[in-house]
Amino acid sequence: MTSRRTPTPFHIFALVALAALLTAACGGNGNAESTAAEGGIPTAADRGLELPDGLASVLPVPEGLNPGSVQHYDPEITFTVRLSDTLREVHEDFTQGITEHGWEVMHADPLPEADEGEVGVGYRLEGHGVQVSISFTVFGGTDSSFNGRGSYIITPQ
Repeated sequence: MTSRRTPTPFHIFALVALAALLTAACGGNGNAESTAAEGGIPTAADRGLELPDGLASVLPVPEGLNPGSVQHYDPEITFTVRLSDTLREVHEDFTQGITEHGWEVMHADPLPEADEGEVGVGYRLEGHGVQVSISFTVFGGTDSSFNGRGSYIITPQ
């Protein structure tokens, strides 16, 4: 005879977290393609991310990025991304998205010209009541997406 245990709150939380992770890994709500079809760079809202104060509608998250779940820390908000496009493509799309959505660029690393090793770019933006630090890194040079990852860190101004 086998006994059946009632799921604990931890088990329920773990299942919900797993479902959220799988949803994010599969591209969120899939609206990025419709925004790109209109000629614009997708925003966090287009990618299914929920951010406070309308920020999701102005924060660029290009199609070549696959966002993970949003983490709220007081006062920071963070989320990570995986790159499916090359660093060069992500850099070009992200730079266009910054311009489209009215961000002031406080710092932007130049795109490195390397064909091997770990390379990355970083940005620091201000606008819409927040500061945003963003970084993207890949292995294998600028024209690679191998093990590409990145992060967005949002703090109030």
